[in-house]
Parts: sequence; structure tokens; C-alpha cells
Amino acid sequence: MADIFLSYASGDRERVRPLVEALEVQGWSVWWDRHIQPGQSFDNVIQRELDAARCVIVAWTQESIRSEWVKNEATIGLNRGVLVPVLFDRVTIPLPFIRTQCADLVEWSPEVVTPEIRDFLNAVASNLDVEPATLDIQPLGKRRNWRRMAMAAGLVAMVVAFGVLLTRISSGPSLFESVPDNSITVAPFEDLTPTYDQQWIGGAIVSTLRIALPGRGLQVIGSGSYQDNQSPRTLTNARYRLQGTVMRLPTMIRVTAELVLVENDHQLWADEFIAHQEIITSDLTAQNDIAKKIVGAVAKRINSTDEPTLVAVRANAPGGGSLQNLMQGNQSFPEFPSMDEEAANE
Repeated sequence: MADIFLSYASGDRERVRPLVEALEVQGWSVWWDRHIQPGQSFDNVIQRELDAARCVIVAWTQESIRSEWVKNEATIGLNRGVLVPVLFDRVTIPLPFIRTQCADLVEWSPEVVTPEIRDFLNAVASNLDVEPATLDIQPLGKRRNWRRMAMAAGLVAMVVAFGVLLTRISSGPSLFESVPDNSITVAPFEDLTPTYDQQWIGGAIVSTLRIALPGRGLQVIGSGSYQDNQSPRTLTNARYRLQGTVMRLPTMIRVTAELVLVENDHQLWADEFIAHQEIITSDLTAQNDIAKKIVGAVAKRINSTDEPTLVAVRANAPGGGSLQNLMQGNQSFPEFPSMDEEAANE
């Protein structure tokens, strides 16, 4: 069990990372990455870590003040008397936390020891019942500088490699001249689940797509394993690329998919598919149903005699909505058309 439980909105993950590093420099363990092992209950793991932590830190931001998960976790810390709130944005703190003194780190720079970070670390040390923090934050700054240097070196290498690739392409025939018109690669579907532990759903959908697409007259090229550390934009000898995302929430599965031309990365088609808990007999059933609908739409688009056109996906398209609305069940979504209806439309 960790010494500290850090509660934050998933969109603030990179913002709170320096804070985690500053805490770990003091020798304290922090539970914050929300990685749940397969077979474990998300609620049970969080409850266990919350109950065991000697200090619960909540990071208040524009996103976290709207998160029911964050507020519930903060409530447990407040009731246990171990809550240490920290302010990252100038926001109005939700009730009943407004009376708890909040550390102000809005202007904090990770490489600098400020009075605010000093007071914050000492408050955490008090909750942990240990000596005041050593405030040895300089190693954090050094690590971040080395990280920047490594990123810069990697960027230079990428630029050089890209220049070599452009030279080879310009000196020879076009990379896409001999690509079959019906060729398609299926990229791994990105996991957007807040706990980052539902990659297997995307893997199952990708596997179904790779099996079903050849039956619709398409030639599938390249690996589609979600375990591959490959970018969706990796160059491949295919005309089209099918890519997407998956998100698994307690009451729903949400999948997005888009079809793009590999040569110029133009989007030809995109849609989202949502299965509610009440119509899901099993995750596998929902995945297969969604995969079939994607196959039908993609095959129809590629086999069309019309010229490919760039399409724009509206941010407020039917079925869209904030994660908060999806979690609270306040958003309504259209039901899937049946496969018979889809076949009739084709």
C-alpha cells in the first residue's frame, strides 16, 4: 500500500506528474497512476488504497472540480482527517472542501523551492507523522533537464531520418504508386479508459476487423496487434488506414473509428459507436456488434465509385457528450441500427 493517495482528473495526468516526483524524492510512495491489473475490481482497488493511505492529496483544477470521482475520493480523505488539498488552477473549490486550507501551487515551478511547496510538503509530512520534508527538489529539476535533452536528441534524430526518407522518395518512384487500391491496414485502437487498463477491448475489435474485412473485398496488410508499440501513422504499404479509440466505463462501451488515406492522411469517414449497459449481454457481444458496423461502413466507403472527400466530424455530433455526462448517465444516445437495416441501406 502507498503512503499517499493522489486524487486528480485524468486530463490533468501530466500536470500532476511533477508533484508526484517531488513527493517521491522525499522517499514517500504515491498511488496515482490508476493502473488496475486484469481481473481486479476498479472500485475495490481504489477503496483499499484510500483506506490504507496515511495522506490523501486532491489536486483541484478546472477539470477535477467537475469530477464526481475526485470529489468522492476527496470526501473519504476529509472524513478520515487526512486530506491535503492543493490548488493548480484559480477555481472555486466544491463544498464541503472549501473550509480546508488549500496549498496554492498555481504558480509553482518544479525546479524551484518556493514557500508554497515547502508548506505543502510539510503538511504532507505531518499527515505521515514523519520529520519535515528535506525539500530536496533539485534532483527533480535535473531529471527534467535530462529528459528535455533526451527529447531534443530524439527530435534531431527524427528530423535527420525524415530527411533521408524524403530524399529517397524524391529520387525514386512514388511510395504509393504500386499500392493496391483495395489495401488497408488496421492500426491498434487507443485505450482512452480513465484507468488505462482496457486495451484488450481494442485488441478484440481489431482482430475481428482484420478477419472480416477480407470478406468485403479488401486486402488487409500489416500487423493489427494492440500490443505492438507502433504509431497509427506508421508508413505502411497500404492505401487506407483504419484507426480508432475505445473507452470502457461502468455503464457503457464507447468506440470511435476513422478511415484515412495513408498517402496524405486525409480523413474519409469517421463515426462513434456506443453500447449501453442495459443492451450489453457481454463485452464480447458488444465488441463484435461494433466491429461489424465498422466493417460495413468502411467497405461501403472504399468500394464507392465516388472520389474520396475530406470530411469533418462535428464535436457535438449525435451521441457525443462530455465524459462527466457519460459517467453520470445524463446523456442520451441513439441506439444502434440493426445489421439488417444497415444491409438494406447499402
